[in-house]
Amino acid sequence: MIKSVRLALVILGMISLPLTAAASAQPHPLTVAVSGGFSPAFASLIPTLSQQLNYPIVMNRLPVAPLYADLADGSAQFDLIVTGKSVQLDQLSASGMIIAESIRHIARSSVVLWCPNPAVRLRVRLQDTLNDPNIRKIAASRTDSPVGQLIQRSVRIPAAIETIYAEHSLHAWRLAKSQQVDCAFTMIGMMQSTDQYQAIYQHYIEMIAAIPTNSTQTELAERLLDLLDSPMIRARIKTFGYF
Repeated sequence: MIKSVRLALVILGMISLPLTAAASAQPHPLTVAVSGGFSPAFASLIPTLSQQLNYPIVMNRLPVAPLYADLADGSAQFDLIVTGKSVQLDQLSASGMIIAESIRHIARSSVVLWCPNPAVRLRVRLQDTLNDPNIRKIAASRTDSPVGQLIQRSVRIPAAIETIYAEHSLHAWRLAKSQQVDCAFTMIGMMQSTDQYQAIYQHYIEMIAAIPTNSTQTELAERLLDLLDSPMIRARIKTFGYF
């Protein structure tokens, strides 16, 4: 009886060894941190990018400020980041937290004022639309984000309007979608053909991708950068309203 039990244990051990080895051989996914409104576009690209790269990719969606903070203090490890170009990004590059030579411009996006509230009428000028008395609340990205900084430079929100500061343009879009605000400043890639919106013309957000210096998979990250810059992927990005 004892011999039978020992034999069974040996057989089980022999079976489990390949399974354990196979489990330990699973590749660690390429981790990409994407800020704000670009995350829906990137999420749709993951299956194609992963197939072309022949490697798993996971996306972490983060607001711009926490993303920069995590990079600055080294509390998080990402293989690639995709975010809007800003002064903070230049500072991180200068301080050696980002590989300066890896910075790649992958897309541009217009910032728009979206007003799903049917009572709001769009005027010829965006500034005139903001004076509509039916706009009582408006969502806008935080002032320490690229979108928030562009809004500050480009438009004047009347004092009578309550501004709700969102973590990023996707969050602002969600606030308007759920009717918590009358209008939202967001990225054009969030818009549908039936939406009424106005673009902040002659101003845009520049989307960049870069490799943090603490990436453990820089070679794969460089290959992913090349894919993002390829004609096929750029064409896909354009379908989300980027240019």
